[in-house]
Amino acid sequence: MCVVTSAIAVAVVAAYRLAAGSGDLDFLLWNLALAWVPIVAALALDDVRSTPLRLQLPLLGLWLVFFPNAPYLVTDLIHIDPANHTAIGILGDAALVSVAPAGLALGFSSLALVERTVRDRFGARVALAVSVLSLAAASLGIYLGRVVRLNSWDLLTRPRLVGSVLHQLLSDPLAHPLAVAATIALAATLCVLYVRFRRVAL
Repeated sequence: MCVVTSAIAVAVVAAYRLAAGSGDLDFLLWNLALAWVPIVAALALDDVRSTPLRLQLPLLGLWLVFFPNAPYLVTDLIHIDPANHTAIGILGDAALVSVAPAGLALGFSSLALVERTVRDRFGARVALAVSVLSLAAASLGIYLGRVVRLNSWDLLTRPRLVGSVLHQLLSDPLAHPLAVAATIALAATLCVLYVRFRRVAL
């Protein structure tokens, strides 16, 4: 599913680039590449899930840092221009739409792998809690990426800035109603979609 949806997205973006003679949607390919990081980390974690926990933590940390990049692709739908009815415009909108299922497939597939690793070690209840908390953290990450314009690698290159932003949000969440509302809404939506994904794909 991950490979198929990603291949479709790349093909549609490439078709738009050729038809429009413009690379203005090439950022979708970069976003898609970032969305592959968590699934690669989750696959690596799944391969070593029988090893000691201390050896798994770096992979788990890498996965968690980049996990929001996968569902983040859905937010690229905001770039759709409903007033543009030209053939090129419609193809561009199709490119924006095509990355959304790829992002969800990559994100949810990686979460399912992580959930299995946690379940094998700590049991079903802990695994469920980790999944819900991960989706909540991803929702906050999506808000930070889309609204605050932070990136996953800012944790390494600008840790003080990320820490400052998180401290402001978490120390007084009622002072940031947009962040709270967006995070809750995204988390609830992702949880519902993930439950449906698990029923269909697993």
